[in-house]
Amino acid sequence: MLNLNRRQFLGAGSLALGLAAPGLTAWADSPGSVLVVVFLRGGMDGLSLLVPGEGPDRSHYESLRSSLRIADTSLLPVAGSPFGWRPEAAGLDRLYRAGVLAPIQAVGMLPLEDTTRSHFDAEAYMELGGGRPWNKFHPSGWLTRHLGTRATSLQGLDLPVVTMSGKVPHSLRDQDGLLDELAMVNLRHQPQDYRLYHHQHWQAGPHQVPTLQTLYGLGDSEIHRKGLRALDTAELLAGQLPEGYIPGGGARYPEGTLGLQFQSIARLIRAGFGVQAVTVEFGGWDTHAGQEDDGFLGNYMGLLSDALEAFHTDLDADAAAADRVVTVVMSEFGRRVDENGDGGTDHGTGNLMLALGRPVRGGRLYGQWPGLATAQQYDRGLRSTTDYRLVLSEIVQRHLGNNDLGTVFPDYSPAPYLGLLGEAGGSGNLIFASGFD
Repeated sequence: MLNLNRRQFLGAGSLALGLAAPGLTAWADSPGSVLVVVFLRGGMDGLSLLVPGEGPDRSHYESLRSSLRIADTSLLPVAGSPFGWRPEAAGLDRLYRAGVLAPIQAVGMLPLEDTTRSHFDAEAYMELGGGRPWNKFHPSGWLTRHLGTRATSLQGLDLPVVTMSGKVPHSLRDQDGLLDELAMVNLRHQPQDYRLYHHQHWQAGPHQVPTLQTLYGLGDSEIHRKGLRALDTAELLAGQLPEGYIPGGGARYPEGTLGLQFQSIARLIRAGFGVQAVTVEFGGWDTHAGQEDDGFLGNYMGLLSDALEAFHTDLDADAAAADRVVTVVMSEFGRRVDENGDGGTDHGTGNLMLALGRPVRGGRLYGQWPGLATAQQYDRGLRSTTDYRLVLSEIVQRHLGNNDLGTVFPDYSPAPYLGLLGEAGGSGNLIFASGFD
């Protein structure tokens, strides 16, 4: 028996795109490389996650953040550098030491005059894959354009695109219909949510589902096609995912929505639904006040750290899956280097990005660290030295195998690659390649 509540069905119907009826595609037949994009909405404070622990910048950090500073004695040191992970990020520290996590420092929009401190503008520009001169209402996101170049080869897959948010993110905006022939589903929390079910609402019986299929089959409009796709996908997930899931490698996901989302992603990837791209949104990072009150930011960063570690551990138990997955974590901008008068930090500029996965050359810091001295800052923020599109371009080309970067990131010519997934494209890409001076 198939179950659904009205809100879930309508939400699924509005976000499940595709014309072809699903037929389970085996992972071994068409695995593909997988990209998971995690967007930390609100402007995550990268300086509180990977913290200056010694040297001149430690002195600047302590002076600029007298009440928010994290004790140097509590940091988890990053060997060969003056930085350390805050103590709650022990999971990230373990991933880094295992060689599967690559932090990229001082990332933002370049040139610097393109910088904006509006959440809505910065998120739109970064997810659309452009700079500030771009129209915020550009018809397609960078991930849409990537998938659009592969749309024909992806049409036979069951769930090539999965978004775990309440709405389709800008990166998957598709006003040009580039992905009309692909299935894109919004699972919000877990696969069980995408079904005809809710214990507080009605339960679809054996007659109601065929009736809905008949009704949606009467026309060929967009809503008719999406309705059929929603029903098909609900049946597919109900039929192919057994009750219960035991994460691989003894992975322990944190309680709550984020842990459940990452567990669901791992489950879908390992189950063989042909997942190619996943988006995750984790908001709440706009810490203008009370940033460290009652351990708020530390606990929040610990939650992110634990979820990422569990996700990697789960996938790592299945080499066929782990070898194909890269996760990138990004935010629209960082925070100012100095604290404000409310125990928080205001909108800044450069920030930390993370790349995670077996294909990643982790265990080293990437980017060009600008320093925290007043003259080294950009309008009281960390000066951006690496364009976010450089990081994404390397992943799109070297991991996803897409050489059509001019389509994915128009009006952008990548600098030499950092070497996140292969040899660096030029010298000086590792922050402390020759050690910290």
